[in-house]
This record gives sequence, structure tokens and C-alpha cells, in this order.
Amino acid sequence: MRPSRPVPAVGDAVLVHYLASMEPGQIVAVEGPRVQVETAQGTEWFELSRVTGRFVRAGETYTPRLSWPDRA
Repeated sequence: MRPSRPVPAVGDAVLVHYLASMEPGQIVAVEGPRVQVETAQGTEWFELSRVTGRFVRAGETYTPRLSWPDRA
């Protein structure tokens, strides 16, 4: 059975979705339900939201969020 969401791995290319823009990034660390993403703007932690089931910036509920461009 496939997982219901992408399983993050170090080196994965991701897109960081802000309200009206997107920025490419790369996962540089994975610690359980948290991932560290490096972008041109810097490095941020994202965590799996219990509310939305998506990876969002640590401490936030909805945005910014992550997506995997090479996964449907």
C-alpha cells in the first residue's frame, strides 16, 4: 500500500507555497514529523500539521506549505 502522503527524504526537491508565490527548495534534514528545508531565502523547519495533514512552517497552521513537484 502506498503512503497517503509523500514520505520526506533528505535531498528531495520541494516547492514552498506562500500566499501568492512559490519558491523551490531542498530538504536538508528529517526528524520524525519535521523537515528542514533550504531555499534561496534561508533555512526553515516545516512540520506535519495535525489540522491540514500537510507540511507547514513550524508553528503555523496553513501557510507556507510544502509540495513535491515530482509526485502526484
